[in-house]
Amino acid sequence: MMEHENIMGTFFGNLTIDTYSDIKNTAAQPSVELSEHFYFRSGEDVMLVKHQRYSPPMEHHHTFFEIMYVYEGRCLNNIDNKKLILEKGDVCIIPPKVVHSISVADDSIVINLLVRTSTFERSFTSILLASDILATFFGEIVYSNKYRKYLLFHTDPDDLLIQTIQFMYLAGDEKANYYSQMMNGYLGVYGGAFAAA
Repeated sequence: MMEHENIMGTFFGNLTIDTYSDIKNTAAQPSVELSEHFYFRSGEDVMLVKHQRYSPPMEHHHTFFEIMYVYEGRCLNNIDNKKLILEKGDVCIIPPKVVHSISVADDSIVINLLVRTSTFERSFTSILLASDILATFFGEIVYSNKYRKYLLFHTDPDDLLIQTIQFMYLAGDEKANYYSQMMNGYLGVYGGAFAAA
């Protein structure tokens, strides 16, 4: 049992085993809300988490943005009862309060980029000023109560996206000096890269 809890602790980032147990015990509810204070430490705005493989899907929603990137392989994402298969190179943006679950049933690598809502708005201000699908999507989320449940990009594996994810992963793994500033900067690069891809 302890090995399972350690694996789940890795999946849930900064959550403790006790916190995971609380979430696990409420999983029978329709959807578990995951809030920013569970994931982000003080001063942290962006977090990169490798999604745990072979884990059962857990229906949840959160108070922050999730940007999924399929680094290798594929995954199943169930968003508001709509099943989506994401393939290598796909990017899916899920805004706060949207009920979803993710399933990675093989050796695929799925990266979840978790972003505080306030940071998301600051980081993508230039995109909000444009007049394309990204600007419309972000504008609806930031300035309206009615918006789409997700935005999915089918991209070919893009070198800049891949390199940015790798840099973010290394920065998070090493908890380098100026970690938060680096992650915020990489978030801007990542946003520009998938917008251009």
